[in-house]
Amino acid sequence: MRSPLIPLATLLTLGCLAWGAAASVPATRPGARGVQLSDLDWLAGTWVHEEQGALLEETWTRPAGDCMVGMFRWLNAGKATLFELMTVETDAQGELVFRIRHFSPGLRPWKSEAGETTTYPLADITETGFVFANPEGKDARRFVYDLDEEGALHIRVELAEGEPYVFELRRAEG
Repeated sequence: MRSPLIPLATLLTLGCLAWGAAASVPATRPGARGVQLSDLDWLAGTWVHEEQGALLEETWTRPAGDCMVGMFRWLNAGKATLFELMTVETDAQGELVFRIRHFSPGLRPWKSEAGETTTYPLADITETGFVFANPEGKDARRFVYDLDEEGALHIRVELAEGEPYVFELRRAEG
């Protein structure tokens, strides 16, 4: 008689392996409807890029309640150039939206962003990232976040006019 523990142990092992993989890579979703804030948990933490005296750093909190909060800072030769405050929130319809504000040193808000904050609804989510898009955005139209096979985070900010900004950051150690 064959032991039922062997198939059970196999199922448990496969389940643990699948859970471990899911914890490090975003969930697969067809489109953006029904995505939960917890699906973006992999983004939490600090991501950095250093090159030729410049430091780019983006830090995200873990999802809690109906939001995640992010901070971005850009330093050149040790001096602040730009700050961003970002949120991913669940809106009144239960959908995820991205909001962003830019600040100059001294925490002075950009004049071009006076008034209402532009909201970017979640447009797509894949196995390796997500897209927030608003075709009516003043400057930026799409924010594309994607993890590559080596764990680097690629952020592409597609503009209304001109070339997109593309950043490659790696998870900070420690």
